[in-house]
Amino acid sequence: MDDGFGEEQDKATGSDVLHTDQLDAKTTSEKDTRARDAEMVQRGENKGGDGESASNDAGSSATAVPFAFVVSYVCQHWRNVALSMPSLWTTIVVTPEERPPYERISTLLERSKNHPIDITINYGDLVHFNVPSSEIPFAMLIPHIHRWRTIKVTVSEYYPMYMFLGAVSDPSVSAAPQLTTLELHFCEDPEDDPDLFLYPNMGKHFTLFAGSAPLLTRIVLWGVHVDWDQPWIASASNLTDLELAYHAEDVRPSWAQFSTILRGASALQKLTLRQSGPCSWSIEPTPGDPADINAPIQLVRVTHFILAFYTQGCPIHLLRNLYLPALKHLTLNCYSDIGEDFGDLIRELTRPASPVQEQPRSLASHLESLKIPPLPMHRDALQRAS
Repeated sequence: MDDGFGEEQDKATGSDVLHTDQLDAKTTSEKDTRARDAEMVQRGENKGGDGESASNDAGSSATAVPFAFVVSYVCQHWRNVALSMPSLWTTIVVTPEERPPYERISTLLERSKNHPIDITINYGDLVHFNVPSSEIPFAMLIPHIHRWRTIKVTVSEYYPMYMFLGAVSDPSVSAAPQLTTLELHFCEDPEDDPDLFLYPNMGKHFTLFAGSAPLLTRIVLWGVHVDWDQPWIASASNLTDLELAYHAEDVRPSWAQFSTILRGASALQKLTLRQSGPCSWSIEPTPGDPADINAPIQLVRVTHFILAFYTQGCPIHLLRNLYLPALKHLTLNCYSDIGEDFGDLIRELTRPASPVQEQPRSLASHLESLKIPPLPMHRDALQRAS
């Protein structure tokens, strides 16, 4: 019989002795609480924990601390909840403010465990921060290349980009089986000669990611010299977004390489070419070339096409060699020489499409938006376009 002595003794001694049924209830409650708290943290991360700017009650804007760190500083309980969720620690941003020994990066790599990680390396102003290229922490991130989901690198000097290309091409480096986005930006001085690659001693052809990144859906290459025959780009069947920009003419892909890339990108939906693209517009077939090397390239899923910083001859050549039945949004930004007439470009948009279509229509007839700068042209060209 329970005379209450045990309960009084527990109170007197300050102990937290619980009966079996109480222990079961407490354990279940704690599990439910942890699950509920984890769900709340996850919701908070999805709503506003990306480290972007946030507005306070006064309406002013302040830079928000990454959500994972905010939660972990609330109290020990929330800290434990945050630390138990590797998905909270998968975004890694590296800027010139980061300095050796890069403890924050090490912490994020450890806490994210085996989850896919998203990496942004932004050294777009190395000179201002006086950061030696050797201090950029590529070496810390390369061992986790099998976990990379997105990698975005921006530099203002080419040597750090060259270091990155070499690091991910080392024979000891594995493939990138989870990589979906690759963005490489070299912010070159606009006054540099666009017709010549200014770093010939850094023009080595690297084989990135052991030649394998099968899940790539987005590739952005700004001013970066790569081997256009590499398997990860020449056979990117899952690619939906391709952007090539600011490549000197001597390092652009040949027409054969360019057409091979596009023909292999059967899922492509957006194509952007800014002062880049092939170095020639057709070739004389030679033994070993595909029989249809000069046939129109069928991009049947492309809905967005951007062509920028060309004379009108380049867009005309491209539009004649591409079959774009699904195109809805076209942007053309061409250079205009004094006295030049752009009527030929407008006529190209309004001529019947490639004969591969059973019922040929002009490219302009099914566009939802067309963006072009003010260009000089004859009235007949405008009347035909309307």
